[in-house]
Amino acid sequence: ADTLISFKANQRRLDNKYYPSRLAVVRTDGEAVYTSREWEEHCEQNGIEHEISGRHKHGQNGTVERRMDTLGNMARAMATASNIPERLFPHALVYANTLINNIPTKANDGMSPNEKDAGMKLNVHKRIMQGFFGNLCFAHVYAPERGKHGDRGVPCTNLGWDDANNVWLVEEWESKRIYCTADLTFHPRTY
Repeated sequence: ADTLISFKANQRRLDNKYYPSRLAVVRTDGEAVYTSREWEEHCEQNGIEHEISGRHKHGQNGTVERRMDTLGNMARAMATASNIPERLFPHALVYANTLINNIPTKANDGMSPNEKDAGMKLNVHKRIMQGFFGNLCFAHVYAPERGKHGDRGVPCTNLGWDDANNVWLVEEWESKRIYCTADLTFHPRTY
């Protein structure tokens, strides 16, 4: 129900980022959320050509549908391998997306989506590849927080890389608190 609202926000972001160029074409499938009168009016007012594929014909959307399939398969594989609870599955999707955005593809002439967006070759952050999703890690606890004889590390589950903060996302085993941290010790063979 919020597809048009999300699309407008994304359109503004892209128009600002690539100014003076503007969004000219949007391609969606034929679901009702994309074929409403509001969608058509918005596209008409902004000079956007709206291409619609046939309903339930996901093959007509090419690379986009293939990427969504890859994303879902990656997330399910990571969640299954690490045996995480269902409530943590959205974190598997986000981490799979982070990995996909840093993997070079033929569709981008050997560049990753992030490199294509930046317009230059980027070094894949080696920290992204250090830990596996769902594995045991210990978040470091520093002296003021732990006291003189307190724990130096807290056992956590690795929930992947947080692109926004450029650090790891973890869930503490005991408290189930989820937070970002840059200092971890990984145990990649323990889930």
